[in-house]
Amino acid sequence: MRQRAFSLTEILIAVIVVAIVGGALVSAFFSFSLSYSHTEDYTTAREEIENALGALSSQLSNAGLGMPNNRDDKGSFAVAFAKGDNVTVAPVMSLMGKKGEAWGGPITVATDDLPDGAVKTLNSGYYSGSELYYAWAVPRSGLVSPDFGKAMRKPSGLSTFENYEVLSEDRGYWSGDSLQLKMIRGGAAVANAGEWVVFPSFGAPLWVKQSMPSHATVLVAPGAHKEKVLLGGLLYGLEEAHCVRAARLRVASGELIQELYETPPQDRPSRVKVLARNIVGAWFRFNPKNRILSVSLAAKGLNTAEARHASGRRPRGWPIGAPDIVEGKNHRILVESMTWRIRN
Repeated sequence: MRQRAFSLTEILIAVIVVAIVGGALVSAFFSFSLSYSHTEDYTTAREEIENALGALSSQLSNAGLGMPNNRDDKGSFAVAFAKGDNVTVAPVMSLMGKKGEAWGGPITVATDDLPDGAVKTLNSGYYSGSELYYAWAVPRSGLVSPDFGKAMRKPSGLSTFENYEVLSEDRGYWSGDSLQLKMIRGGAAVANAGEWVVFPSFGAPLWVKQSMPSHATVLVAPGAHKEKVLLGGLLYGLEEAHCVRAARLRVASGELIQELYETPPQDRPSRVKVLARNIVGAWFRFNPKNRILSVSLAAKGLNTAEARHASGRRPRGWPIGAPDIVEGKNHRILVESMTWRIRN
Protein backbone atom coordinates (compact mmCIF):
# COMPACT_ATOMS: atom_id res chain seq x y z
CA MET A 1 0.00 0.00 0.00
CA ARG A 2 1.53 3.29 -1.08
CA GLN A 3 1.98 6.00 1.68
CA ARG A 4 0.98 9.58 0.97
CA ALA A 5 3.81 12.21 1.39
CA PHE A 6 3.39 15.74 2.80
CA SER A 7 2.59 18.30 0.22
CA LEU A 8 4.65 21.45 -0.22
CA THR A 9 1.76 23.52 1.20
CA GLU A 10 1.60 21.38 4.33
CA ILE A 11 5.34 21.64 4.83
CA LEU A 12 5.24 25.42 4.45
CA ILE A 13 2.38 25.68 6.97
CA ALA A 14 4.31 23.52 9.45
CA VAL A 15 7.45 25.64 9.03
CA ILE A 16 5.45 28.84 9.57
CA VAL A 17 3.80 27.43 12.72
CA VAL A 18 7.15 26.28 14.12
CA ALA A 19 8.68 29.68 13.31
CA ILE A 20 5.85 31.53 15.04
CA VAL A 21 5.97 29.33 18.12
CA GLY A 22 9.79 29.39 18.20
CA GLY A 23 9.84 33.17 17.82
CA ALA A 24 7.35 33.54 20.62
CA LEU A 25 9.44 31.28 22.85
CA VAL A 26 12.67 33.17 22.03
CA SER A 27 10.94 36.50 22.63
CA ALA A 28 9.56 35.23 25.94
CA PHE A 29 12.98 33.98 26.95
CA PHE A 30 14.68 37.30 26.22
CA SER A 31 11.86 39.19 27.94
CA PHE A 32 12.21 36.98 31.01
CA SER A 33 16.00 37.35 30.96
CA LEU A 34 15.72 41.15 30.74
CA SER A 35 13.10 41.24 33.49
CA TYR A 36 15.23 39.00 35.72
CA SER A 37 18.33 41.10 35.09
CA HIS A 38 16.34 44.27 35.83
CA THR A 39 14.93 42.86 39.07
CA GLU A 40 18.28 41.46 40.18
CA ASP A 41 20.01 44.81 39.58
CA TYR A 42 17.55 46.93 41.52
CA THR A 43 17.08 44.40 44.30
CA THR A 44 20.84 44.17 44.88
CA ALA A 45 21.28 47.93 44.70
CA ARG A 46 18.38 48.59 47.07
CA GLU A 47 19.71 46.08 49.58
CA GLU A 48 23.14 47.75 49.63
CA ILE A 49 21.70 51.24 50.08
CA GLU A 50 19.16 50.28 52.73
CA ASN A 51 21.77 48.41 54.76
CA ALA A 52 24.00 51.50 54.72
CA LEU A 53 21.23 53.93 55.65
CA GLY A 54 20.04 51.60 58.37
CA ALA A 55 23.53 51.45 59.89
CA LEU A 56 23.73 55.25 59.89
CA SER A 57 20.27 55.93 61.26
CA SER A 58 20.96 55.60 65.00
CA GLN A 59 24.22 57.54 64.74
CA LEU A 60 22.76 60.47 62.80
CA SER A 61 19.76 60.52 65.11
CA ASN A 62 22.17 61.30 67.97
CA ALA A 63 24.42 63.64 65.99
CA GLY A 64 25.30 66.77 67.95
CA LEU A 65 23.54 65.60 71.11
CA GLY A 66 24.86 67.60 74.08
CA MET A 67 27.36 69.51 71.90
CA PRO A 68 27.52 73.14 70.72
CA ASN A 69 25.45 73.35 67.55
CA ASN A 70 27.29 76.20 65.79
CA ARG A 71 24.06 78.19 65.45
CA ASP A 72 25.93 81.23 66.69
CA ASP A 73 27.85 81.14 63.37
CA LYS A 74 31.09 81.61 65.32
CA GLY A 75 32.60 78.13 65.18
CA SER A 76 31.83 77.27 68.81
CA PHE A 77 31.64 73.55 68.03
CA ALA A 78 35.25 73.28 66.83
CA VAL A 79 36.46 75.58 69.61
CA ALA A 80 34.84 73.32 72.22
CA PHE A 81 37.07 70.43 71.14
CA ALA A 82 40.23 72.46 70.48
CA LYS A 83 43.57 72.02 72.22
CA GLY A 84 43.75 73.27 75.80
CA ASP A 85 46.27 73.34 78.60
CA ASN A 86 45.75 69.62 79.16
CA VAL A 87 44.53 68.55 75.72
CA THR A 88 47.76 68.32 73.73
CA VAL A 89 46.32 66.52 70.69
CA ALA A 90 43.02 67.83 69.35
CA PRO A 91 40.44 65.39 67.96
CA VAL A 92 38.99 65.52 64.46
CA MET A 93 36.02 67.42 65.91
CA SER A 94 38.30 70.45 66.32
CA LEU A 95 38.64 70.55 62.52
CA MET A 96 34.87 70.59 61.99
CA GLY A 97 34.69 74.37 61.93
CA LYS A 98 36.79 77.41 62.75
CA LYS A 99 36.50 80.13 65.36
CA GLY A 100 34.64 83.12 63.99
CA GLU A 101 33.26 81.29 60.92
CA ALA A 102 29.78 79.91 60.25
CA TRP A 103 30.60 76.60 58.52
CA GLY A 104 31.03 73.30 60.34
CA GLY A 105 29.54 71.84 63.48
CA PRO A 106 28.51 68.29 64.41
CA ILE A 107 27.46 67.90 60.77
CA THR A 108 30.22 69.06 58.43
CA VAL A 109 29.93 68.53 54.68
CA ALA A 110 33.20 68.19 52.78
CA THR A 111 34.80 67.19 49.50
CA ASP A 112 38.19 66.10 50.91
CA ASP A 113 40.29 66.04 54.09
CA LEU A 114 39.53 68.63 56.77
CA PRO A 115 39.93 71.50 57.22
CA ASP A 116 40.78 72.51 53.64
CA GLY A 117 38.28 70.09 52.13
CA ALA A 118 35.31 71.43 54.10
CA VAL A 119 32.43 73.04 52.22
CA LYS A 120 32.40 76.57 53.64
CA THR A 121 29.80 78.35 51.53
CA LEU A 122 26.06 77.81 51.23
CA ASN A 123 24.39 76.89 47.95
CA SER A 124 20.66 77.66 48.01
CA GLY A 125 20.76 77.43 51.79
CA TYR A 126 22.66 74.12 51.92
CA TYR A 127 26.19 72.93 52.44
CA SER A 128 26.52 70.27 49.72
CA GLY A 129 29.33 67.82 48.99
CA SER A 130 30.47 64.27 48.36
CA GLU A 131 31.76 63.57 51.90
CA LEU A 132 30.41 63.94 55.38
CA TYR A 133 32.03 64.31 58.79
CA TYR A 134 29.75 63.97 61.80
CA ALA A 135 29.94 63.60 65.57
CA TRP A 136 27.38 61.78 67.68
CA ALA A 137 26.83 60.73 71.27
CA VAL A 138 26.88 57.11 72.48
CA PRO A 139 25.11 56.52 75.83
CA ARG A 140 26.91 54.91 78.75
CA SER A 141 24.92 52.70 81.09
CA GLY A 142 23.95 54.19 84.44
CA LEU A 143 23.29 57.67 85.80
CA VAL A 144 25.81 60.24 87.04
CA SER A 145 25.63 61.56 90.61
CA PRO A 146 24.62 65.24 91.11
CA ASP A 147 27.72 65.70 93.29
CA PHE A 148 30.26 67.30 90.94
CA GLY A 149 32.67 68.47 93.60
CA LYS A 150 31.81 72.16 93.22
CA ALA A 151 28.73 74.36 93.03
CA MET A 152 27.38 76.11 89.96
CA ARG A 153 28.10 79.83 89.77
CA LYS A 154 27.69 82.87 87.55
CA PRO A 155 30.68 83.37 85.20
CA SER A 156 31.60 86.65 86.85
CA GLY A 157 35.34 86.05 86.53
CA LEU A 158 35.12 85.40 82.78
CA SER A 159 33.95 88.83 81.61
CA THR A 160 36.55 88.95 78.81
CA PHE A 161 35.20 85.76 77.21
CA GLU A 162 33.13 85.62 74.03
CA ASN A 163 29.44 84.87 74.80
CA TYR A 164 29.78 86.50 78.23
CA GLU A 165 27.10 89.11 77.47
CA VAL A 166 24.62 86.34 76.72
CA LEU A 167 25.45 84.02 79.63
CA SER A 168 26.65 86.39 82.37
CA GLU A 169 23.43 86.12 84.43
CA ASP A 170 23.22 82.33 84.28
CA ARG A 171 24.44 79.95 86.92
CA GLY A 172 26.26 76.86 85.74
CA TYR A 173 29.58 75.19 85.01
CA TRP A 174 31.79 76.98 82.50
CA SER A 175 34.73 76.57 80.14
CA GLY A 176 37.78 75.34 82.05
CA ASP A 177 35.91 74.14 85.17
CA SER A 178 37.13 70.87 86.68
CA LEU A 179 34.37 68.47 87.81
CA GLN A 180 34.14 65.04 89.39
CA LEU A 181 31.79 62.57 87.69
CA LYS A 182 30.61 59.65 89.81
CA MET A 183 28.28 56.87 88.79
CA ILE A 184 25.29 56.26 91.03
CA ARG A 185 25.49 52.87 92.79
CA GLY A 186 28.97 52.22 91.46
CA GLY A 187 29.23 50.50 88.12
CA ALA A 188 31.71 50.98 85.32
CA ALA A 189 33.75 54.15 85.00
CA VAL A 190 32.06 57.07 83.27
CA ALA A 191 34.64 57.05 80.47
CA ASN A 192 38.30 56.38 79.75
CA ALA A 193 41.03 58.99 80.13
CA GLY A 194 41.30 61.12 77.02
CA GLU A 195 37.70 60.58 75.93
CA TRP A 196 35.10 63.30 75.46
CA VAL A 197 31.83 63.11 77.39
CA VAL A 198 28.56 65.02 76.90
CA PHE A 199 25.21 65.29 78.65
CA PRO A 200 22.05 65.84 76.55
CA SER A 201 20.98 68.88 78.59
CA PHE A 202 24.37 70.56 79.00
CA GLY A 203 25.59 71.70 75.58
CA ALA A 204 29.37 71.58 76.10
CA PRO A 205 31.79 68.63 75.92
CA LEU A 206 33.85 67.50 78.91
CA TRP A 207 37.32 66.08 78.43
CA VAL A 208 38.26 63.20 80.75
CA LYS A 209 41.52 64.15 82.39
CA GLN A 210 41.67 61.15 84.72
CA SER A 211 39.53 58.03 85.06
CA MET A 212 39.37 55.95 88.25
CA PRO A 213 36.98 53.24 89.42
CA SER A 214 35.34 55.67 91.85
CA HIS A 215 35.13 58.79 89.67
CA ALA A 216 36.41 60.63 86.62
CA THR A 217 37.99 64.08 86.65
CA VAL A 218 36.76 66.08 83.67
CA LEU A 219 37.37 69.56 82.27
CA VAL A 220 34.61 71.59 80.64
CA ALA A 221 35.68 72.47 77.07
CA PRO A 222 39.31 73.26 77.94
CA GLY A 223 40.03 74.46 74.41
CA ALA A 224 37.20 77.01 74.65
CA HIS A 225 38.72 78.31 77.88
CA LYS A 226 42.06 78.79 76.15
CA GLU A 227 40.35 80.58 73.23
CA LYS A 228 38.34 82.71 75.69
CA VAL A 229 34.95 81.42 74.53
CA LEU A 230 32.36 80.92 77.26
CA LEU A 231 30.53 77.58 76.99
CA GLY A 232 28.55 75.64 79.56
CA GLY A 233 25.35 75.95 81.55
CA LEU A 234 23.20 74.05 84.01
CA LEU A 235 24.19 70.53 85.00
CA TYR A 236 22.23 68.80 87.75
CA GLY A 237 23.25 65.17 87.39
CA LEU A 238 20.92 62.16 87.55
CA GLU A 239 21.48 62.03 83.82
CA GLU A 240 23.13 59.51 81.54
CA ALA A 241 26.60 60.39 80.30
CA HIS A 242 27.39 59.93 76.60
CA CYS A 243 30.76 59.45 74.90
CA VAL A 244 31.49 61.42 71.74
CA ARG A 245 32.31 59.53 68.57
CA ALA A 246 33.05 60.87 65.09
CA ALA A 247 33.11 59.45 61.59
CA ARG A 248 33.77 60.32 57.98
CA LEU A 249 31.67 58.99 55.09
CA ARG A 250 32.95 58.84 51.52
CA VAL A 251 32.97 56.65 48.42
CA ALA A 252 36.23 54.91 47.52
CA SER A 253 36.74 52.17 44.90
CA GLY A 254 33.03 51.56 44.55
CA GLU A 255 32.41 51.23 48.30
CA LEU A 256 30.77 53.53 50.83
CA ILE A 257 33.29 53.54 53.66
CA GLN A 258 32.99 54.85 57.19
CA GLU A 259 36.18 55.98 58.89
CA LEU A 260 35.57 55.85 62.65
CA TYR A 261 37.30 58.10 65.16
CA GLU A 262 36.78 56.20 68.40
CA THR A 263 40.08 55.82 70.26
CA PRO A 264 41.58 58.82 72.12
CA PRO A 265 42.79 61.28 71.05
CA GLN A 266 40.47 60.72 68.05
CA ASP A 267 42.74 62.64 65.70
CA ARG A 268 42.86 59.82 63.14
CA PRO A 269 40.60 56.89 62.24
CA SER A 270 40.85 53.89 64.56
CA ARG A 271 39.09 51.58 62.10
CA VAL A 272 37.33 51.58 58.74
CA LYS A 273 34.02 49.89 57.91
CA VAL A 274 32.51 49.14 54.51
CA LEU A 275 28.84 50.09 54.71
CA ALA A 276 27.86 49.28 51.11
CA ARG A 277 29.34 48.00 47.86
CA ASN A 278 28.68 48.86 44.21
CA ILE A 279 28.21 52.51 45.22
CA VAL A 280 28.88 54.94 42.37
CA GLY A 281 27.91 58.19 44.08
CA ALA A 282 27.11 59.83 47.40
CA TRP A 283 25.80 63.34 47.96
CA PHE A 284 25.23 65.06 51.29
CA ARG A 285 23.20 68.24 51.86
CA PHE A 286 22.81 70.04 55.18
CA ASN A 287 20.67 73.08 55.93
CA PRO A 288 22.10 74.79 59.04
CA LYS A 289 18.92 76.81 59.66
CA ASN A 290 16.35 74.05 59.88
CA ARG A 291 18.97 71.40 60.76
CA ILE A 292 17.91 69.08 57.92
CA LEU A 293 20.46 66.56 56.63
CA SER A 294 19.80 64.71 53.38
CA VAL A 295 21.88 61.70 52.32
CA SER A 296 21.60 60.40 48.74
CA LEU A 297 23.30 57.20 47.60
CA ALA A 298 23.54 55.76 44.09
CA ALA A 299 24.23 52.03 43.65
CA LYS A 300 24.76 50.20 40.38
CA GLY A 301 23.39 46.80 39.42
CA LEU A 302 25.53 43.74 38.86
CA ASN A 303 24.83 43.46 35.13
CA THR A 304 25.97 45.65 32.24
CA ALA A 305 22.86 47.00 30.54
CA GLU A 306 22.20 47.90 26.92
CA ALA A 307 22.47 51.62 26.24
CA ARG A 308 18.67 52.02 26.13
CA HIS A 309 18.32 50.36 29.55
CA ALA A 310 21.33 51.96 31.28
CA SER A 311 20.75 54.85 33.70
CA GLY A 312 23.45 57.12 32.29
CA ARG A 313 25.16 59.97 34.08
CA ARG A 314 22.00 61.40 35.68
CA PRO A 315 19.95 58.50 37.02
CA ARG A 316 16.44 59.20 38.22
CA GLY A 317 16.42 60.74 41.70
CA TRP A 318 20.02 61.96 41.61
CA PRO A 319 20.01 65.40 43.32
CA ILE A 320 20.16 68.59 41.29
CA GLY A 321 23.57 70.16 41.77
CA ALA A 322 25.33 66.84 42.38
CA PRO A 323 28.06 66.01 39.83
CA ASP A 324 27.37 63.56 37.02
CA ILE A 325 27.95 59.89 37.75
CA VAL A 326 30.80 58.52 35.65
CA GLU A 327 31.47 55.07 37.04
CA GLY A 328 28.61 52.69 36.35
CA LYS A 329 26.95 54.84 33.70
CA ASN A 330 26.52 51.70 31.56
CA HIS A 331 24.62 49.94 34.34
CA ARG A 332 21.21 50.32 35.86
CA ILE A 333 21.61 52.69 38.82
CA LEU A 334 19.26 53.06 41.77
CA VAL A 335 19.22 56.28 43.80
CA GLU A 336 17.68 56.44 47.27
CA SER A 337 17.71 59.28 49.78
CA MET A 338 16.99 59.64 53.47
CA THR A 339 16.54 62.76 55.57
CA TRP A 340 17.28 63.40 59.22
CA ARG A 341 16.49 66.38 61.40
CA ILE A 342 19.56 66.95 63.55
CA ARG A 343 18.34 67.48 67.08
CA ASN A 344 21.05 69.95 68.08
